[in-house]
Amino acid sequence: QPLSPPVFQRANPRPDPPARPDSSTLRVMTLNLGNLFNGDGRGGGFPAPRGAKSGKQFERQLARLVTTLSAPGPDIIAVTEVENDGYGRHSAIAELTGALGEHWRYVKADSNTGNDAIRTDLLYRSDRVTAQGSASRLAAGPFRHRGRPPVAQVFHPKGSNRALRVVVTHLKSKACRGAEGPDRDQNDGQGCYSHSREQATRAILRWTDSLPQTGNLVGTLITGDMNSYARETPLQLMARAGYINAVRRLHACNRINCDHTSYRYRGRSGTLDYSLVSEALAGYLVGASTWSVNTDEPRALDYQGPVPVDGDQPWRSSDHDPVITDFSL
Repeated sequence: QPLSPPVFQRANPRPDPPARPDSSTLRVMTLNLGNLFNGDGRGGGFPAPRGAKSGKQFERQLARLVTTLSAPGPDIIAVTEVENDGYGRHSAIAELTGALGEHWRYVKADSNTGNDAIRTDLLYRSDRVTAQGSASRLAAGPFRHRGRPPVAQVFHPKGSNRALRVVVTHLKSKACRGAEGPDRDQNDGQGCYSHSREQATRAILRWTDSLPQTGNLVGTLITGDMNSYARETPLQLMARAGYINAVRRLHACNRINCDHTSYRYRGRSGTLDYSLVSEALAGYLVGASTWSVNTDEPRALDYQGPVPVDGDQPWRSSDHDPVITDFSL
């Protein structure tokens, strides 16, 4: 029999959001939203083509995503897997922006958003950040008739003249449905559609190099869901072009341990989501990490799962962990 009451110790506590470095003047957060579809945008239109099957599920999904996106205190948010339904007041991106609060705005890049059901987007806090010039989307090469065209926008923190360009991309997944020819699994460990991801990466690098250069631009951040692990072709192409994995620059892996991953597949952790900084921008990097808010949590806790969770909790708000990057501009 125990001689005193037992003392329980939490061996694996849930982590707090990454602390913002004192020198950070700009925090960028990247998250795959896990198919944020808002029906008809008026409370109806469910089940949506993807994501929520009912209005109640959507309310849970949106509330938990807002908690996740707000907690680290970002100035810019890069998102993937948001419904490709325009930029009107009933669109999914408009509803997400409104739920984040009065200071938030979304970048209207409404031309050439592609023919996929989902797209990439950018949001920013208008009281902290200025969007400089207009946004661009790549609608040539592999993105001419299909895919999810990347979006680019230049920002600078208020009170600073230094600016950076943020490019948000979401490459084709490894799922093999419809794969033909060189997109079939080549048994090289990269899964299906490796060829398409390689061609898309080459196109993104060419396009990024061709974008207008302004006098106050200090560098470029390419971020988003690359659907590729670090040793696969897209990341190798990025490295050869001079783009540095910000998280690994500050949190290197070794033979035993590799922290700050962003995705878990069949029990194995890896990274699909990245902050890739140009060589010039790397000099302004002061922080980079992931926040283990989703992939370590059981799927049963997500907004469609059977386990009830308070609506304002961030845990398992998506199936990817966010990447958070800090700059001193």
